[in-house]
Amino acid sequence: MNARDQYMTVGQPVPVRPDGDTKVAQNQPGARLRNVSRTGGPVKVLLPAGDTKLALGDNPQRRRAIFWNSTPGIVYLAFGSRATTTEYSVEVASGQGYEFYCDDFSGEVYAVAVSSGTLRVTEFV
Repeated sequence: MNARDQYMTVGQPVPVRPDGDTKVAQNQPGARLRNVSRTGGPVKVLLPAGDTKLALGDNPQRRRAIFWNSTPGIVYLAFGSRATTTEYSVEVASGQGYEFYCDDFSGEVYAVAVSSGTLRVTEFV
């Protein structure tokens, strides 16, 4: 086993191989990290202020997802329905992240931002 395929421990940076996969050992030994893009990094969802966007599509194989708010304002996430600034599931402050384990939910996640910017999304399958 080479260094790229070793399990990581909590708190270590997670290197991404050219194919976009890596093994992660955070409560899910053997889990595969799948970036929804083929660039080898988290997907960047551009969020115009006040415009609801699909942040993560339906995936029955999803085990975990991470959302990082790179906008200068709050991002609101909604699970299974369109997000608004008054109807949402989770509020993520600027420069903060939200992580969820997907034991019971594999559906679509929508996002809306108070200020235009980027939401970074990574999905584990």
